[in-house]
Amino acid sequence: MTLGDGFGDRDMVRREDSRLQPLGNDLGPEARALAESLRTLFKTLDITVTRYALRSDRDKGAISRYLNGCRVPPWEFVVKLQDDTAKRLGRPVTSDATEALRELHRAALGAANPHRAEVQRLEDALAEADEQVQQTQLREQVLAEALRDERQRVATLQRQLTQARLDAERDRADCTRDLEQRQTLSEELQGEETRLRAHITRLEKELEQARRRTLEAEERCARLERELAEAEVEAEAAADTREMAQPETGQRLPHTQKTLTGRLLRALTGIQAWAEPQPQEAAALYARLVEERVAVLGLDHRKTLTTRALHAKKVADSGDFAEAARLYGQLADDRAEILGADHYSTLAARNNQGHWIGRSGDHVEAVRLLAPLVEDLTRVYGADHRHTLITRTHLALYIGKAGDPTQALRLYASLLPDLTRVYGANHRHTLCARDRQARFVDETGAPTEAARLNPAQ
Repeated sequence: MTLGDGFGDRDMVRREDSRLQPLGNDLGPEARALAESLRTLFKTLDITVTRYALRSDRDKGAISRYLNGCRVPPWEFVVKLQDDTAKRLGRPVTSDATEALRELHRAALGAANPHRAEVQRLEDALAEADEQVQQTQLREQVLAEALRDERQRVATLQRQLTQARLDAERDRADCTRDLEQRQTLSEELQGEETRLRAHITRLEKELEQARRRTLEAEERCARLERELAEAEVEAEAAADTREMAQPETGQRLPHTQKTLTGRLLRALTGIQAWAEPQPQEAAALYARLVEERVAVLGLDHRKTLTTRALHAKKVADSGDFAEAARLYGQLADDRAEILGADHYSTLAARNNQGHWIGRSGDHVEAVRLLAPLVEDLTRVYGADHRHTLITRTHLALYIGKAGDPTQALRLYASLLPDLTRVYGANHRHTLCARDRQARFVDETGAPTEAARLNPAQ
C-alpha cells in the first residue's frame, strides 16, 4: 500500500462517518422536527460524528441516535451543539433561536417521555424563579443604597440648616439684609428637606415591596424545588414500571431495583389507584423505600437524602413527632457532612428537628436545638429572611412552653416589629405571633394587657 492509498482510506472513513442516515419513517413529527434542527446545526460544524464525540466528551453512538431522532438528547447537549455552531459561524446565539430549539426539545421530550418532560418544565421554572430572586435582590440592594445616600444627604442638610439658623440669630441685630438672605437660604433648605423626606418615604415603600417580592420569589423557589423532587421520583418510578412491564429481552432488572419501584409506586399513589394511603401506611412504605435507596444508590446520594426527608415528613403527618424529630436529626447530621453545615437543606432539617421535638412535648430540648440555629440562620441569610423569622417564632414559642414566659415575651417584643415590617400586619405569621404573645401575657397574670394585644381572643 502506498502513502497516497493510505490517505485515500482515511478520507473514505471520514466521509462515511460524517454521512448521516436518513430519518426513519416511523419517527413522530416532534422527534423529526427536533432531529432535523440538530442535523442542520451539526452539518455547519463540518466534522465527523467521531470527532465531535471526542470534542464534546460524549459517546459516538449516543450522538448518532440524537441526530437520527432515535432518542431525545438532554437539553445540555442541545445547548452545547448550538454554542459550537455559533463559534463556528463567528456570531452569537440569539434568544429567539434558543427559545425555538427549547420548544422543539420540549415537544419531542413530551411525546417520548411525559414524566421527564414535566421534570424539565419544573427545572426551567425553577431557573426562572431563581433569576427573579437575583433580580429582586439586586433591586433591593440598589434601593437600600439609594435610601442610605438620601438619608446621609438629609443629615447633612439638617446640620447645614441648624448652622444657618444659629448664624441668622447671631447676626439679626447687626445686619438686616444679611438676615433676609439667610432666611431665604433657610427656606430653601427646608423645602429641600421636605422633598428629600418625601423621597425617602417613597424609597422606604419601594424597599418594603422589593423585600416582599424577594420573599415571594424565595417561597416559589422552595415550592418548585419540592415539586421538582416529587416529579423526579414519579418520573423514575414510571420509567422503572415501563421497563418491568416489557417482555423479557434477555436482561432482567436487578431484584433491588424492582423492589425499589414497587415501594415507590405504593408510597406515591397508594395501594389502589383510587385510594390514598393512610399516614401511618405511607410512613411505613417510605421507611422501606429509604432502605432500598440506601442499598441501591448509597447513603449520600441526592435521591436518598430527598427520600429520607419525605419519610420524616410522613412520620410527622402520622402523629409520631418524636420519631420525626429523630429522623430529621439524623438527616441534618448527614446533610451537614455531605452538603455542608450552612447548606439550606441542612438548616431546614435542623429547623424541622427542633420544631417536631417541641411538638412532641420536649420543649427544653427544642430550645436547646433552635437557639444556635437562629444564630446560624442570621449569619447565613440575615435577620429578616423568612427562614430566620420562622425559626425565631418557634424558639419564642418553646421558650414560653418550657416555663419561661417572661423571656418568651422579650423575644416576641423584638420579633413582632420585624414580622410586621417584612410580612405586614395582617399576614398569618404576624397574627399567629401576636396571638401567642397575648397567651403568654395572660399566663404571666395580666389578662387586661393580653386582651389589648389580641382583642379577637
